[in-house]
Formats: sequence, C-alpha cells, structure tokens
Amino acid sequence: MYWLTSNVFSLTQFMVLKIPFVKKTLAIPPIIHHEPNPNAKSEGFFATIKAQYNSQLEKAKEEARIQQIEKQRKSRMAAGPPIISSNKTHKK
Repeated sequence: MYWLTSNVFSLTQFMVLKIPFVKKTLAIPPIIHHEPNPNAKSEGFFATIKAQYNSQLEKAKEEARIQQIEKQRKSRMAAGPPIISSNKTHKK
C-alpha cells in the first residue's frame, strides 16, 4: 500500500510540474539543453565500466607493490645497519 501511495503522489507531482503555468507560477527555470561536446569520445557504457575497472585494478596493484617495498624497507631498518668487520690482524 505504501508503494502505491508513494508512486501515485510522485507521478502526480511530476505531471503537475510539467504544466507551463505551474512552472511560471513557482518560478521554476526552464530546462537548459547543452550541445554535446564534439571532442568527447563515447565508448559506450560497458567499455567505460571495463576501462574504469582496469584502471582501479592497476592502481591497486601499484599500491600493493609500494606497500611491499615499504615493508621490505622497514624490515631492513629494523635489522639495524650492516656490520662491516675489518680484520686488521690478518697475516699475509
């Protein structure tokens, strides 16, 4: 019942607001229609989704690689500086 009531009110509101007199009375500005950008390439919905997915996948791989490098760097820092021994008592 709620769904039916809600949708009836929505459809009524939509139809009333389409009337030019009501738009003028409520000072609703006219809809602006823009020309499509001739430089924008349209790849289609699924191609755009696939491109975004691949972009995010590459970004995630790069972030994982950076985290691995940071983990290795922190591991080396935790081990301390390398110990270099010089044996000056070495006999020839």
